[in-house]
Amino acid sequence: MTGCDKMKKKGITFNYCSESEAKEFLKKNNNYFRVSAYRKMYDHYPSGENKGKYRDLDFQYLRELSTIDMHLRFLIIKMCLDIEHYLKIDLLAKAESVNDDGYESIDKFFSDSKYQYIKKNIYYKRNATYCGDLINYCFEFDDDNETISNYSKCRLWDFLECITFGDFLKFYEYYHKEHNIENKYEKLIPSIKSLRNACAHNNCILSQLRKSDCMPNKQISNFISGIYGISPSVRRLRLKSRVIYEIVCLIYVYKELTPETIKKHRFRELNSFVNGRMVKNKQYFENQQIIKSSYSFFKKIIDNI
Repeated sequence: MTGCDKMKKKGITFNYCSESEAKEFLKKNNNYFRVSAYRKMYDHYPSGENKGKYRDLDFQYLRELSTIDMHLRFLIIKMCLDIEHYLKIDLLAKAESVNDDGYESIDKFFSDSKYQYIKKNIYYKRNATYCGDLINYCFEFDDDNETISNYSKCRLWDFLECITFGDFLKFYEYYHKEHNIENKYEKLIPSIKSLRNACAHNNCILSQLRKSDCMPNKQISNFISGIYGISPSVRRLRLKSRVIYEIVCLIYVYKELTPETIKKHRFRELNSFVNGRMVKNKQYFENQQIIKSSYSFFKKIIDNI
């Protein structure tokens, strides 16, 4: 049974895209598993001869959602890379303010048993093309135990270049607590990491719009409450969606953290996407409330910033 046959069995039609076009698309541009993931946003017939089949769902709608999702992931990745960069700059600025060259902080960090795995992570990166030379300069290794044996040469700025984004976030959190510095992004960074990982692994993020198990942070609720046109009930409802909440966390931290010139450039990209490519074929989703309401919520945020 082909992917198109499986879709027809589930009630998905081919009125706006022929089966031959769909097969070509699934062969050269995407695959059945990924494209069909967006069907989760659609309702089933509750009864009757079509019970259990999808209602008002054409292959072309799924194709369009997969394309929108691709463009959105690319934008999110760029924003996450910017955030990673400016969080590092932020940490180095705070270290300078307390006259810390990082040697003692790194030593204390590595002395904590719960961070020993980061030594192994660095060990496994020692032959990496782009940071291997720096790692081998800063560290000495214990090959028998696949870990670091000496890190006395490692300065703070070196250390930040040698570790993964996830390990950096652990150190970022640790550093603020160790030096009693306010970390105003502490509750938001895990959501950004989650979103970054999903996009880096090319997951279909918009397919999860229906999930509503999120308890939004107060910072984010306050941020949205200041946006004209979003009522308290809509704010509470939309922020329950983990996907929407994580994207809003990304936008909020980006707005607060990045320099004005960088922020303006990236938000222009977002605005162009939201008011351009995202609505290129908006007629496909006229009868799909969750897509329309999620888009309206997202658009109001982008228009506001």
